[in-house]
Amino acid sequence: MTTDTQSFTASDGKSLALHRWLPEGKPKGVIQIAHGMMEFARRYDLFAQRAAERGWAVIAHDARGHGETAGNLEALGHLDEAGGFERSVEDLREITLSIGTEWPLLPIVLLGHSYGSFLSQMYIERHGDLVAACALSGTRGPDPLEVAGGRFLAGLMAALGMRSRRSPLLFTMSFAPNNGRIANPQSPNAWLSSDGEEVARYDASPWCGFMPTVGFWSNLMKGLSVIHRREEIEGIPKDLPLLLFAGSEDPVGKYGKTIDGLEKLYRRAGIRDLTRKTWEGGRHEMFQEMRREEAIAHVLDWMEDRVGSRARFH
Repeated sequence: MTTDTQSFTASDGKSLALHRWLPEGKPKGVIQIAHGMMEFARRYDLFAQRAAERGWAVIAHDARGHGETAGNLEALGHLDEAGGFERSVEDLREITLSIGTEWPLLPIVLLGHSYGSFLSQMYIERHGDLVAACALSGTRGPDPLEVAGGRFLAGLMAALGMRSRRSPLLFTMSFAPNNGRIANPQSPNAWLSSDGEEVARYDASPWCGFMPTVGFWSNLMKGLSVIHRREEIEGIPKDLPLLLFAGSEDPVGKYGKTIDGLEKLYRRAGIRDLTRKTWEGGRHEMFQEMRREEAIAHVLDWMEDRVGSRARFH
């Protein structure tokens, strides 16, 4: 396996840090990763290594406001335009097209985690014909009251000129409840994983757990208000294989409640190959959990079962 980092220039001129894990010889397929909020793409190194060992190439960019794309700690957590959520989905599409140019006959599988899974939901609604399958990790489904409230508050703060400011209020409202079912949590981020060492690594990294700006929250809430509309979901190709997976103790999906709602929406839309996997006792980041190797193998097995005869051509 070889790894490298390249600079990918998006159509609006933004430079994105693009990380690649390449197997020995020609890859059998490409896994494109959309990482989560307040983290960075290299946190998927173990998954990417295991995928490369099986012959996959893995491509993951640091999203806008994250990691090497942000460039410095002060720039973390900010989307610099009102349409930042949609622009971030467009970044994913443009990277997919670039992958298709380099490897024109290989299947591309999209893997989105948490925030990246929300972007991925919009992606498959609008561009699902570009990928052979999609896996959504630590995702969430519709929660209209919470999203409406968050969108109103973030939108109001942005309208008052606070778009570039960091908001302890929005941060606390979003994350303070997440440890609610954990007895004696040793970290504010204990909800991420039951593996204390992995949580400690997250806590120690200045590139993780940062406080996003009001503009980021405003973009996120706008995106969440769109992706679960029936007319949007109807855009997903009916033959696109989908995997929803999360830990049973993941607060982002309300411990499975809103994922139940998402599964129902997808089934009503006629998605023919929809798989749901819940890891009992797992928290938000199954690839950082105690059973990480088992979770990684399960996801890779699912991908390999699905893409054999379903390659999309670019």
